[in-house]
Order: sequence, then structure tokens, then C-alpha cells
Amino acid sequence: EFSDHISLDERSIEFWTYTLLDELQPEFKDVELSEEYFNTNEGVIFKLVISGRIAEYFDEYGL
Repeated sequence: EFSDHISLDERSIEFWTYTLLDELQPEFKDVELSEEYFNTNEGVIFKLVISGRIAEYFDEYGL
């Protein structure tokens, strides 16, 4: 979803994974991720919130 912002080489993906997980830590608190969860309305909303926060992060830092 964000391939236009970041390189898809292994080092870049690893860097952004850890950076964004740290940045989004509050959103993941008390959430148990599973296939079943993402098939619920709450899971869909969670995914949209996380995608929105990542987009905001890239906009804020000019990536």
C-alpha cells in the first residue's frame, strides 16, 4: 500500500517495520491480531486507522 513512499528492498522494509511499529505502539495496545479479527468491522476500522496513521507519518516527515 505504501510502495510509492518506501523502497521494497529487505533493509528498507525492516527499517520501516520497526520504525512504524514503534510509532504506532499505542494503537496496537490490547489488540490481538488474527485473520478472524480482520474479518470483523472492528478489524476493518483498525486497518484503516493504521493505514491513515502511516500516511500521516509519511506526510509529516516528507517521505
